[in-house]
Amino acid sequence: MSRLALLAVLGAVAAGVLVTWLLFPSPLVVDEHTVPAVRGMPLADALRALQDSGFRGREVGRLPDPEAAAGTVAWQLPVAGSVLPDSAVVRVTVSSGRPSVLVPELGDLDIATAGEVLQAAGLVIGAVDTQWAADPPGIVLHSRPEPGKAVRSGDTVQLIVSRGPRERRP
Repeated sequence: MSRLALLAVLGAVAAGVLVTWLLFPSPLVVDEHTVPAVRGMPLADALRALQDSGFRGREVGRLPDPEAAAGTVAWQLPVAGSVLPDSAVVRVTVSSGRPSVLVPELGDLDIATAGEVLQAAGLVIGAVDTQWAADPPGIVLHSRPEPGKAVRSGDTVQLIVSRGPRERRP
């Protein structure tokens, strides 16, 4: 191959590399970073931490979370510890707080069963008051909040329990 042909081939290759680089600019060496853990952080702090680490944070939704406080990051994708290229997008879901549950009907249940029903609903027995009633002792008469009311998971429910009938003295 003549020297002129070799220069022509090298020139064509160089021109091809230059045109490709101009049309599709991308770094020759990709800078990678480790995704930080942002779960539990307030949204603004999480987005700042992601940006400081070389990523673009994006809120993708809100959902109730029994563990994450409202306004904090409940989930991130990719997860913490993943290695991604510079400026990659990390999606975060923000907690709207504990989920709502309805207070179950507890009237006419004994206190132990009422406790089990509350636990199954994600609620906790709070204060227990008693009052005289025709029902046998230990039977739930009312609850506060009342049945059907929406409360947050983990809230307490006060029970008013029968003390039994008042004894009449002759």
